Amino acid sequence: VGWGWWTRGRNGSLKVPVMHLEPLSQPSKTAGTTVDAKEARLAAVALAEQNALLKQQAEDLETQVHHLTESLASVRAEADAFKARLEQAELDMGNVPVSDAVLPRENLAVVDANPSLRMVVLDAGTANGIRPGMAFEVVRDRSVIAEMRVVDVRRRVCGAVVEELGGSGFPGRGDRVIARKQSDR
Repeated sequence: VGWGWWTRGRNGSLKVPVMHLEPLSQPSKTAGTTVDAKEARLAAVALAEQNALLKQQAEDLETQVHHLTESLASVRAEADAFKARLEQAELDMGNVPVSDAVLPRENLAVVDANPSLRMVVLDAGTANGIRPGMAFEVVRDRSVIAEMRVVDVRRRVCGAVVEELGGSGFPGRGDRVIARKQSDR
């Protein structure tokens, strides 16, 4: 049960009443303390379990980040080594002569192209006399649209890096490919 009074301020407004509350009944202090203590212990145990779980998840994530960082470094190192090998192959094979005799087929064509990597796959390989370092031109509608150099050769296909692009876009499937003489460069 509570009791109190209202007061008025100088400007005539009512002020908050001062209240005195008395409990209706007095619960046993030991019963409340025991229940509160049990609830506090249960809450502490639940928080400790959640904390342990979060710590384990944080450790797992740190381990995962560590492994991903190592993998990224490894992939970057491999990419750098591959790039160095390509540059060395270009230097070593830069003077590979191309003659009409080494290409028995006149109609070489682009099989696949990847503009983001600046790579083109041709439908000729070692069986056709293709060697790393050979230079080719991609022709579309009687215009040279790209110049490229072979960097990887298999039996029936080869991969070339596009060195220069014309104004007609990136080479695509079906574009015609012709050998470029070394003196053209």
